[in-house]
Amino acid sequence: MSKTPEPYQPLPEEVIALRTRHGLTQEQAAARWMTTINTVKKWESPLDMGNNRRVNPLMWWAMKRILGDKSK
Repeated sequence: MSKTPEPYQPLPEEVIALRTRHGLTQEQAAARWMTTINTVKKWESPLDMGNNRRVNPLMWWAMKRILGDKSK
């Protein structure tokens, strides 16, 4: 029996890379991902700046599917 892998929460740099790879502004990404621009800004803010808002693993999966992203 295999162990269930830990859910993956992307780093802020990965969120920025996904958004910019698809040519979206933070505002456009927020609209596509059905969230607020403030949430996108929190997801993208550096961890060393006190950011404790990470993307939920299921949301990360959905964000990539919404954009049709094929990267790992």
